[in-house]
Amino acid sequence: MRDVDFLGLLARRGFSLGLAVYFSTLLLCMPATAAATCGKKLVWAVNSYVPYMVNGPDNTWSGLDIDLIGAILDRAGCEYELIEMPGKRALQEVRKGAVDIMGAASITAERKEFSHFSAPYRSERITVFVRKDDAAARVLASLAEALDKHITLAAGLGAHYGAEYGSFSQQLVAAGLLQLNDSLERRMNMLARGRVQGVIEDEVAGAGTIRDLGLGDQFETAPITLNDEPVHILLSKQTIDANTLDLINAAIAQLNQEGTLQEILQRYRLGAH
Repeated sequence: MRDVDFLGLLARRGFSLGLAVYFSTLLLCMPATAAATCGKKLVWAVNSYVPYMVNGPDNTWSGLDIDLIGAILDRAGCEYELIEMPGKRALQEVRKGAVDIMGAASITAERKEFSHFSAPYRSERITVFVRKDDAAARVLASLAEALDKHITLAAGLGAHYGAEYGSFSQQLVAAGLLQLNDSLERRMNMLARGRVQGVIEDEVAGAGTIRDLGLGDQFETAPITLNDEPVHILLSKQTIDANTLDLINAAIAQLNQEGTLQEILQRYRLGAH
């Protein structure tokens, strides 16, 4: 095999230096998956959340996490079946061992009591969607700048968008610069009609709604990242052994090194369609 600069390759594909080092180390330490398979058919709990998990009219699941985790499990040699249930109930079933895995999991002390966590397979990035014809909003780099330049924004009612949003949201509301509601579709229509200059949202969820509304040619993202947190596959300690966890982590490392996970993710970003 020819020598490959894995660290440089991952960095060029958009990973931070820390994640690039993590995956390079993981790739060297983990076993190859070709000769091994999971010891059981995995029960994977899913719950509709567009565009991460979407249940079609024929009960066929699609979406970003379906594609990403499906590719990981296939590479790891794991058979699986999907069972729909709300996230809170799914965590209870993971604790009991009735469910084997869940996606899009953040690590918490409570969850670590009954779960393993895979290596991160993607991140959840919060950004600001703006109109391409809005010169001021297009270069927005911080919420402090939005406050200073009186750039109007919209965000989800009761949503968590990271520390910077937590620090500035009340000031923006008080200044009449931040509108809150519980409909992402409504917020994107507000942006299209010029009622606000930016919409704070998860990068993938925002892009999916924009495409559904047929507004993809009007919007882009500003050069601002309010939050960027890795998410993991959560696996039940009752049913998942160390070998299966190693296979899944090896698959994540290999698919990242090949660029497969980034290629899947790119299909769901704004401008992909």
